[in-house]
Amino acid sequence: GVPVPRSPCASPRIQATPPRVGKASRQAAPDADGVPTGEYDPKRTVFVGNLPFDAQEDAVRAHLAACGEVAAVRVVRDPYENMGKGFGYVLFRERISVERAL
Repeated sequence: GVPVPRSPCASPRIQATPPRVGKASRQAAPDADGVPTGEYDPKRTVFVGNLPFDAQEDAVRAHLAACGEVAAVRVVRDPYENMGKGFGYVLFRERISVERAL
């Protein structure tokens, strides 16, 4: 078979997040452009795994900026030592950016 070319912003460590049940209260009203705002939207959020423990939000944002505008980045950290746990979440402004990132 012919190899399929990968998107320049695709990474094997990024997965689409599964929808959460009962989290509709986290959805916020749309902004002036009609794009929903808020901390969590399963259709605009990707899970990023295999991050270094010292990963910073700005570095993750810069890495995925080629896929589309990043609305928010959350690197999950240990609450006592502030050390990353090796994974995080990226919320894109538009849904099409998720497809580009995968």
